[in-house]
Amino acid sequence: MTRTDNLIKIFLFICNVCMLAFAGVDALKNPAYNGDIYSYSKVVLSLDNGYTNQNLLIRDSILTAEIPVERYNVLKENRDKGKISSRDINNGVSFAAIKPLYIGLVYVAYKAGMKLTDATVLPSALSYIAMGILLLFWLLRYLPVLPAFIITTITMRWKIIVKIAAMSSPDALSSFFIFLSLFYLIEEKLFWHFFIAILLSVFTRIDNSIYVLFLLTILLFIKDVTLKISLRTYLKAVGILGVSYLIIMFIATFYGWDMLFFSSYFRDQQVDSKKMFQQDVYFDTLRYTLNEAINKTKGLKFAILGIVLITFKKGTWKIDEWIAALFVILFVLRTFLFPHTTDRFYIGFYLVFILLFVRVYTSFISEYLMKAKTNK
Repeated sequence: MTRTDNLIKIFLFICNVCMLAFAGVDALKNPAYNGDIYSYSKVVLSLDNGYTNQNLLIRDSILTAEIPVERYNVLKENRDKGKISSRDINNGVSFAAIKPLYIGLVYVAYKAGMKLTDATVLPSALSYIAMGILLLFWLLRYLPVLPAFIITTITMRWKIIVKIAAMSSPDALSSFFIFLSLFYLIEEKLFWHFFIAILLSVFTRIDNSIYVLFLLTILLFIKDVTLKISLRTYLKAVGILGVSYLIIMFIATFYGWDMLFFSSYFRDQQVDSKKMFQQDVYFDTLRYTLNEAINKTKGLKFAILGIVLITFKKGTWKIDEWIAALFVILFVLRTFLFPHTTDRFYIGFYLVFILLFVRVYTSFISEYLMKAKTNK
């Protein structure tokens, strides 16, 4: 690589960081003001003032002062129409409390002097920037700098990714840790780096623990010796995951949850878990969730791409095929078990899928050129 090539690479990398930073700042200046801001802001305030009804009044006065009138009126209108559940408005702290890493970062930003509304968005904006930098860094391992720059720019301007940068939710932070963990696993083959990153995603969203358990089991049985883990390592990792789950759920008990996730989740969502799985109720809910999954998310399309990636694989599966299969399984499980699905749950996987297909493409081109050279 010549000096000119290096300068071009550095220049485009700086351009990418500047564009991502600009988008992150714009997200902070123009937050989404989504309904989750009610519950997350209340649990942050409870860390100082305790979990009392007085927090409801404090929170509402802060949100009224910080959110522009027209946007606050939209929130009120959605609340009145039932688009924002009473869980988000009056309670919801228990559901927010099972995301302690996000809450902790918001609390630190708030205590450092940021407005409460901005503090709830800051982890999302920073995670957006970090994902964009990592995406370009990863792509540069397979593509020349210009195609890598173009793909990164287009991907990070994708509406569903830009949207989560401005949201008061832990989903962007969770996506970043999932993306980072799979970089360590797929590219660096560093198990404990991968595990620490994925464990941070569990402290960001506890439902990620299901995905982690599946992936650890895959690594126990995978035939790739560079990724395969011993039974001892597997048991140690599962033990740490189990302790982490207990710590997170124990924190949530101070806010009304018990130690079981699903029963607490349905109760918090004001759903009777026994009625939920009665045939008529369950299929009505499933019909709604499937409609969301098909018409309002890209998850089904990526699941189909995952099936294509698996189907055309000849020989022993590598980690690429296992990750694709895992996404398909998780997408189906979430669709069938949770009464709500949205793209922001899967952003980390979407980014990994882009990398997987780049890896497949570059591998195919390399094999083709090798065969062409051999035939000559």
